[in-house]
Amino acid sequence: MNNSQWAARLPAYQKITRALCLFFITTSAFTLPSVTAQGPPAPELPWQQDRLSDRVIPFSIANSTTAKQMLEISGIGDSQLRFLIDFEPIAGKDIDTTGFVLRHLHSLDTSDVKRWSGNHTLDTASLLTAFTETPDDYRVDFYRIPGRVQRIQRQPIVEEAARLLGFRSFFWVWIKPDHSKIPVRIATRKLPIAWFPDEWKSPAQPANFEQTPSQARTQKSNSLAPDASFELDHPIAVDGLFLKIAEEQGTREIVMAAKRIEWLPQHPSPEEKINDGIALLSRFGFDAGLLDDLRRSNGKTMNIADTEAFFQILSILNTEESRREIQTAANQTSVPSPSVSDFLQSTRNLQGQLISLSADVRQITKVEINNEKMKLRLGLDHYWQLDAFVYLGEEAIQLKANEADESGLIYKYRYPVQICVIELPKTLQTAHKQIQHGTYRSNSLHEEISLHGFFFKLWTYQSARTMQSGNNRVQLSPLFIASNITVHEPADLRGRRASIYLGIGFVVALLIISGFLVKTKRVDEGARKQTEATRHQGGIDQDFLSSFEQPKEAEAEE
Repeated sequence: MNNSQWAARLPAYQKITRALCLFFITTSAFTLPSVTAQGPPAPELPWQQDRLSDRVIPFSIANSTTAKQMLEISGIGDSQLRFLIDFEPIAGKDIDTTGFVLRHLHSLDTSDVKRWSGNHTLDTASLLTAFTETPDDYRVDFYRIPGRVQRIQRQPIVEEAARLLGFRSFFWVWIKPDHSKIPVRIATRKLPIAWFPDEWKSPAQPANFEQTPSQARTQKSNSLAPDASFELDHPIAVDGLFLKIAEEQGTREIVMAAKRIEWLPQHPSPEEKINDGIALLSRFGFDAGLLDDLRRSNGKTMNIADTEAFFQILSILNTEESRREIQTAANQTSVPSPSVSDFLQSTRNLQGQLISLSADVRQITKVEINNEKMKLRLGLDHYWQLDAFVYLGEEAIQLKANEADESGLIYKYRYPVQICVIELPKTLQTAHKQIQHGTYRSNSLHEEISLHGFFFKLWTYQSARTMQSGNNRVQLSPLFIASNITVHEPADLRGRRASIYLGIGFVVALLIISGFLVKTKRVDEGARKQTEATRHQGGIDQDFLSSFEQPKEAEAEE
């Protein structure tokens, strides 16, 4: 076969090779054990549930597994990753394999991923250099890479693979790592919505693999190019799975895959819905991209989509340094105090905002964290939930199920809210124990507090009032995560205490005056006794006095 014949047949051989690779990858996906086939039972608190991997092997074993071992359990093993060849350009087989990896990354617990990436002590520059020198020593493990995102490109997947994977494309994200000139390319399926240009933000259409070719061409012509890209500049961090070293035209880049790219904005940006509170939390590692799912869950119960954002904020507030810096920021700026109506009507803009709130605590509940991996990651086994009322003043709020609802619940004077906090102030600890033992000052809990904290979401739950009203109504309430709580004495208690202090002061004054009078009387008595014997010395002579009185007696006789 001459060179011209070989060149003519080469595309056909490449197609056959890619088909065989794809067949091997997809058949392995069905033969390897997959945890995604198991459906976890609905837990009492969704954000406390264990991931599916916890049900495959016990926590004591799972917590000591390596990334490679857990990836094999999830369906990603050497038999799939062997198609990734170092120091070669990104080719079709690399895209197919990367798509397969991304399909299975979602089954990995985020706490596991962070544990694996946190096990490495090399700085970013040294780590990336080591990747390029001996890639086999570092493959199939997770590493944390901080940097700045520079470009994003959509990567389409061939139709045969898309049918099996369940998605048609993913994203390549090029980042400039901190303190290193080696470029890094990240494959991921999830990016913050705020990053995309306006033309990318049209409502997404679900994948329809049954549409006709003409329908597909029509949809394609009305959308962006399959490999469209755009440039941007944002601070990020990623816990990525190292796949290979790609090299093209003498330039090497590190290729990784990740569940998501963490967005760490350092300054507020109204256009991107980044307020002061989110920027403050992101300085401590909070992923602002998590707010996309959180905003979609407003008006719903607490669910698994809220888990990571909720516990990331709790983790930040669990350190003394972060609490101190947040309180310093609160003292140096004018912290807003939105009304309940603001939280109900401007929910998305206020989510994550650092706010000031005054409330009356009516119930205190200790919430146990049942997820063993989350407990290890946070260093916490519980937090506290405060059920409280915010007073409305002259404002009234009506909640309707829909526009046609004519019997919506009306709230006057006060509105229910919930506050989560890591540690109770001592006054609330004492009140909680007294309520349990029946020694509290009244029949029900009343503790006035003020706090600085972060508005998390609007959530729904069943309350006594909504259950009484029927019609499947639910309570809609703001949920806050407090960084600092101050407890104030109730007004009636302050009045009673002032009266007691006034009475005590009056009694003390009487005692002081009485003591002074008694002491004065004793001094007078002592002086009188001391001068009694000499009181008349040097006075009128007694003989003279007697002779002076005698004429009176004589006159009387006459």
